[in-house]
Amino acid sequence: RILATGEVVPSSRPPLSMTRSPDRMVVTWSGNYQLFSSTNVLGPYTAIYDAQSPYAVFFSEPRRFFYLRSP
Repeated sequence: RILATGEVVPSSRPPLSMTRSPDRMVVTWSGNYQLFSSTNVLGPYTAIYDAQSPYAVFFSEPRRFFYLRSP
Protein backbone atom coordinates (compact mmCIF):
# COMPACT_ATOMS: atom_id res chain seq x y z
CA ARG A 1 0.00 0.00 0.00
CA ILE A 2 1.30 3.46 -0.86
CA LEU A 3 0.49 6.28 1.55
CA ALA A 4 -0.24 9.85 0.45
CA THR A 5 3.33 10.71 1.51
CA GLY A 6 4.70 8.19 -0.99
CA GLU A 7 5.77 5.78 1.75
CA VAL A 8 5.23 2.10 0.89
CA VAL A 9 3.89 0.09 3.83
CA PRO A 10 2.68 -3.51 4.02
CA SER A 11 -1.07 -3.89 3.99
CA SER A 12 -2.85 -5.94 6.61
CA ARG A 13 -3.33 -9.63 5.97
CA PRO A 14 -6.74 -10.70 4.72
CA PRO A 15 -8.92 -12.57 7.20
CA LEU A 16 -8.87 -16.33 6.85
CA SER A 17 -11.67 -18.12 8.68
CA MET A 18 -12.31 -21.78 9.32
CA THR A 19 -15.39 -23.74 10.25
CA ARG A 20 -15.54 -27.36 11.28
CA SER A 21 -17.98 -30.07 10.25
CA PRO A 22 -17.84 -33.75 11.26
CA ASP A 23 -15.40 -34.85 8.53
CA ARG A 24 -13.73 -31.64 7.29
CA MET A 25 -12.65 -28.11 7.96
CA VAL A 26 -13.75 -25.43 5.53
CA VAL A 27 -11.37 -22.51 4.92
CA THR A 28 -12.94 -19.28 3.64
CA TRP A 29 -11.63 -15.88 2.60
CA SER A 30 -12.72 -12.96 0.47
CA GLY A 31 -10.87 -11.07 -2.20
CA ASN A 32 -8.40 -12.08 -4.88
CA TYR A 33 -5.84 -14.09 -2.90
CA GLN A 34 -3.96 -17.32 -3.46
CA LEU A 35 -4.04 -20.00 -0.76
CA PHE A 36 -0.76 -21.56 0.41
CA SER A 37 -0.37 -24.63 2.59
CA SER A 38 2.31 -26.50 4.55
CA THR A 39 2.37 -29.49 6.89
CA ASN A 40 4.85 -27.55 9.09
CA VAL A 41 4.04 -24.13 10.55
CA LEU A 42 7.57 -22.94 9.62
CA GLY A 43 7.17 -24.07 6.00
CA PRO A 44 7.95 -24.50 3.28
CA TYR A 45 4.58 -23.36 1.96
CA THR A 46 3.34 -24.24 -1.51
CA ALA A 47 0.56 -22.66 -3.54
CA ILE A 48 -2.72 -24.51 -3.96
CA TYR A 49 -3.38 -23.29 -7.50
CA ASP A 50 -6.96 -24.55 -7.83
CA ALA A 51 -8.10 -23.37 -4.37
CA GLN A 52 -11.19 -21.21 -4.26
CA SER A 53 -13.12 -20.04 -1.24
CA PRO A 54 -14.64 -22.05 0.38
CA TYR A 55 -11.89 -24.70 0.38
CA ALA A 56 -12.51 -28.04 2.14
CA VAL A 57 -9.77 -29.86 4.03
CA PHE A 58 -10.67 -33.39 5.09
CA PHE A 59 -9.53 -34.69 8.48
CA SER A 60 -8.07 -37.81 6.80
CA GLU A 61 -5.33 -35.55 5.32
CA PRO A 62 -2.14 -34.64 7.24
CA ARG A 63 -2.13 -31.60 9.54
CA ARG A 64 -1.87 -28.41 7.45
CA PHE A 65 -1.24 -24.71 7.99
CA PHE A 66 -2.49 -21.98 5.64
CA TYR A 67 -1.90 -18.39 4.62
CA LEU A 68 -3.09 -16.10 1.83
CA ARG A 69 -1.01 -14.02 -0.55
CA SER A 70 -1.86 -11.65 -3.40
CA PRO A 71 -1.37 -13.39 -6.75
